Amino acid sequence: MTVKEYADKHQLSIETVRRYIRSGKLSANLSDGKYIINDNNTTTTTPQQHHNNTTTTGINENIQEPKRDMPETFANESAMNLLAEQLQEANNQIKTKDTQIEKLQQALDQQQQLHAVSQNTVEAQRLQLEEAKRPQPLLARLKAVFAPE
Repeated sequence: MTVKEYADKHQLSIETVRRYIRSGKLSANLSDGKYIINDNNTTTTTPQQHHNNTTTTGINENIQEPKRDMPETFANESAMNLLAEQLQEANNQIKTKDTQIEKLQQALDQQQQLHAVSQNTVEAQRLQLEEAKRPQPLLARLKAVFAPE
């Protein structure tokens, strides 16, 4: 039986039947680009059973009602499971990104500290160079030559 026939028979949407096939709730074979639902999934009613179903009042109708709701329940449950999985994956991605941000922040802090140390070193060397270039009095130069520290 085709997906459309099964959907019409069980009062389901075609997409719901396709979801059941993908999730394994229904077994079907793909033939010429169309799903053919296996006969072991479908229940056939004999004319006698059909007559019994129509002659009883209330009892079988109450039993039938949950069966119509069950596919919706399964669809809602599978949708909730899918959303829960997506939420968990999103949370994992957020945790990963938070860890990456924290590591990058630490690396940035280290770079800023190294930059500050480098700036201090450059400034100290610049001052030494200026001091060395400044002309010294004759007595200081003679003292530096004859009495090294």
